[in-house]
Amino acid sequence: MLLTALVVCIIQLPFDFFGGRVIEGNFRQIDVNSRYNWGQAYLLGVAQWVVLLTVAGALVGWIGVAFPGNWPVIAAATVMLLAFAQLAIPIPPGPYARPGVARKPWMEQVRAELTRQKLVAPKIAFYEHGERSLAGGWSGVGPTRMLWVARTLWEVAPRTTAALIARELGHLRMGHRWLSFFSTVAWTVFGFILANMILPARWQDNAASLVFALSAVMSTWCWISLLFVFPAMGRWQVYSADAAMLEAGFTLDEALAALNLLSERNKPDETLPPGIAFVFHPIPPMKARRDALVKLSEGGV
Repeated sequence: MLLTALVVCIIQLPFDFFGGRVIEGNFRQIDVNSRYNWGQAYLLGVAQWVVLLTVAGALVGWIGVAFPGNWPVIAAATVMLLAFAQLAIPIPPGPYARPGVARKPWMEQVRAELTRQKLVAPKIAFYEHGERSLAGGWSGVGPTRMLWVARTLWEVAPRTTAALIARELGHLRMGHRWLSFFSTVAWTVFGFILANMILPARWQDNAASLVFALSAVMSTWCWISLLFVFPAMGRWQVYSADAAMLEAGFTLDEALAALNLLSERNKPDETLPPGIAFVFHPIPPMKARRDALVKLSEGGV
């Protein structure tokens, strides 16, 4: 399985490089002032995931041999625990970026803008991703939870930054992380049960054959979810988070300014044909997001 993972990574490398650097460079998305090393970050990320998934595969294979009658339940529980650990441990998305003393006034202004909207400023940490785009998300749970955002947010006006943070607070308040987590766990557990139902018994008697066959079943099962299930959930979450800016008291113009900044920095799709937008697009086209905010401000749903 380890050798297979490495071969897949080698095959995928040209596509990752083209998508992660060549296209980004063509759209002038690479931050020339950044010290970010794409190759180093890529190799480190691949190494981490290869080790993690190889360990998970080895555990599933061992469970299948040690507990032949109950392996789907035990394997699903093991994977669920690993997924929760990945959710709970505050792992930064990239190299840590220190704001420094020069950013202190900006940080204070952002906190003041959040207080003005009666929002509690979360723990915020910054990371380097080597691009001009704006990115971020929650990591950790409970006392370890913090909002990781890209260093490029330093270049954004405090008021607009507060609006963008209000979006993330909306994600948190509405429990989107937990909804995504439990939905993924449920889909995975059912995938294990489905694999147990359709895989021949002789394939389940050997750890290697079980892991390879299970990989084939789960890859197909997850592909179905990426087509029809999770994109729809993602679109609903994005619309809800956008609406959180208005619910926090930001004006329509301020909320639209935040979306316009995301459009300028992240280069998302402005419009898409309905069929294409439905498939593989968990983030709605930007025009649809603006229209939804305008409709909401006018009293629509």
